[in-house]
Amino acid sequence: MSYCALARKWRPRNFSQVVGQDYILQPLINSLDTGRIHHAFLFTGIRGVGKTTLARILAKSLNCEAGISSSPCEKCKNCLEINKGNFIDLIEVDAASRTGVDDTRELLENACYTPSHGRYKVYLIDEVHMFSLSSFNVLLKTLEEPPPHVKFLLATTDPKKIPVTVLSRCLQFNLRRINPKAIADHLGKILDEEHILFDPEALFAIAQASEGSMRDALSFLDQTINYNNRQVTVNTTQAVLGGIDQKNLLILLDYLSQKNSQDLIKQVRELCSYSVDISKIIRDLLHLLQQITLYQINPNLIDKIVESEDFIALASRFTPEEVQLYYQIGLIGNRDLIYAPDPYMAFEMLLLRMLCFYPMETQSNEETLPYQNILNDNNSNKIVEIQEKETAFIPREFSISLPNSNHDWQGLIFQLELSGISKQLAENCIFDYFEMNTFYLKISPTMASLQRGRDRLQEVLSNYLNQEVKIIIQISNLSDSTDTIATQEVKNQEIAKQTAIKAIENNENIQTICKIFDARVLTENIKAIQENKSDS
Repeated sequence: MSYCALARKWRPRNFSQVVGQDYILQPLINSLDTGRIHHAFLFTGIRGVGKTTLARILAKSLNCEAGISSSPCEKCKNCLEINKGNFIDLIEVDAASRTGVDDTRELLENACYTPSHGRYKVYLIDEVHMFSLSSFNVLLKTLEEPPPHVKFLLATTDPKKIPVTVLSRCLQFNLRRINPKAIADHLGKILDEEHILFDPEALFAIAQASEGSMRDALSFLDQTINYNNRQVTVNTTQAVLGGIDQKNLLILLDYLSQKNSQDLIKQVRELCSYSVDISKIIRDLLHLLQQITLYQINPNLIDKIVESEDFIALASRFTPEEVQLYYQIGLIGNRDLIYAPDPYMAFEMLLLRMLCFYPMETQSNEETLPYQNILNDNNSNKIVEIQEKETAFIPREFSISLPNSNHDWQGLIFQLELSGISKQLAENCIFDYFEMNTFYLKISPTMASLQRGRDRLQEVLSNYLNQEVKIIIQISNLSDSTDTIATQEVKNQEIAKQTAIKAIENNENIQTICKIFDARVLTENIKAIQENKSDS
């Protein structure tokens, strides 16, 4: 009998065997048990998390001869044929190999016919995002008005490439990456059934390397079993994955905590003499630093698989600041690994960089460099000067001269921090007189709507003068001889424009151009340049 890979042999046959996707299973089970079954399902997620497996279990639940149920019998002819992949009414399609519109049209031509043996004709389209736009349009027509006996089960690793019109007609289930602990536990159960000895640490290393994919984990496990005569040990697992065991990582961090550069370099070069994946070693080192941080916060937060006497002793020798710094250096070093001329040399430099850089708080006063003392002295003098200036500041009291004329009022307005309608109100009023803490102002009838900003203007004036003042505005026709700030600004702009016009008309180059081309200057389009006046 030919050997069957673990990923195929232990593929889940019912919902209860699916690992790590409980939040997806519940709505599927409820829809089957209540009979509220949608005509199109879309399963998304990374490779090896159970998209196609769930689709096959769903197809089996729909066509089981015992009836539609979340627990198919696994004994009837339909269930057995689906398990073997021979069920005629389950049409499985790899969209990557049938991207053309003609292939899709041919596929869906028989959708109108009733199923041959099952209750439903199920179309299972894997990697559906590989369809061309024309193929999606053909599929969309059937999705819009599907026959009652047809169900569509779509699976993809890249749902962003699927048109929105198709997405909106499907129930989408996003399968998450499976937790490493759940993967390790599942691998342990499989090895128990296979009667194979294993180390729990080895299974956890495989689970981490699989990056949330159960199929990748089972493939790594198959390779590890064949590597060492049907035994799964830490050494063989690290040899297969291209990494090193936790003990060697702890030795590296131990030398790092001691600032022992000599032994650190020796250990790194010894490790690099083996065929190892430097990127994976750095990732494992980052994971260990993350576990140290969690242990320093709360020992109950760490993965039990990494907990050991050496780990606990090492965690107490690092300060939280050091761990954070080393983690960031490792993160950047792994990112820049592709730019290094040699990965082994890059790993060596990464650890040396961790030795050279450490938080300033760990330096003693005696280790402070001379120029740092000079900077500290200069900074302390500056602080003293600032403090002296601040102590010399006297809070402003009501010593500002109040306006006696419209000119004084305009000067006062320029000193206030106004904006919006309150600023427009102040610029369009003229000063009448001040009496009993009250400003009496006049405004033109055409600007009467600006009185809405009176409360804000009153508030700013009170804060500036350091006492409560009021504003009373009288609507009155203003004389032509009295200018508001706004009218004065208009006059100033007109004067500036006329000055600019004269400068342009008197320019020799402009005159030459006008003479040669029989042109004229459009003075209405000339605007004076506003210069920013810096505060003195």
